[in-house]
Amino acid sequence: MENYGFVNAECDTAVEFKYSFTEDAFRDSRFEGGYAKVWQKDRRRETKLGVIDTAGNKVFPAIFEDVGDFRGNRTAVKKNGMWGYADSIVDLVIPYNYLSAGNFKNHLAVVQTDKGYNLIDTMGNATLNKWYKTFKRIDSLAVVSDTLYGLIGVSGSFKVPMFYNSYQIIDDHVIRFNCEDDGFEYFDYRRLKFIWRETT
Repeated sequence: MENYGFVNAECDTAVEFKYSFTEDAFRDSRFEGGYAKVWQKDRRRETKLGVIDTAGNKVFPAIFEDVGDFRGNRTAVKKNGMWGYADSIVDLVIPYNYLSAGNFKNHLAVVQTDKGYNLIDTMGNATLNKWYKTFKRIDSLAVVSDTLYGLIGVSGSFKVPMFYNSYQIIDDHVIRFNCEDDGFEYFDYRRLKFIWRETT
């Protein structure tokens, strides 16, 4: 198979079969929120990513190595191994400064540089006063670490101090923090309180 497109529920062609098939097409090319990433070969015969809408109209040209979820005014895009953000008319609004770049949520996105992870606002300004070695965003909170793990709000204030060796997200509101002495502490991140401590 050299080209691919999209069919509707009745298996009729919905978007013309004109995109360059790659092994990543099944993973990357699916419609979410009315938009899909598509692979196409450029003039150099290199396969690049673009974005189309459900009618097959080109939203972003296929000029990127990778693209985040289409967000209109701030979509993560990758060129030459680095990430930045483009607006709805494909103008670069935040430069290619990042090793990784997440989608914007509530006007903030998680990014990574050689300094670590931080949050940026829609102007590209880092919002936290330090960069972390690891960063796992959970709604308006984030589990972070330098050497030990803790929990912060997106403002940077600590909800759980960085005292723990590891953590595990148990369900949609509980995190288990693992202590140095092999004990566990369960934290309800919706109510912002510890609910159980288990020592060994």
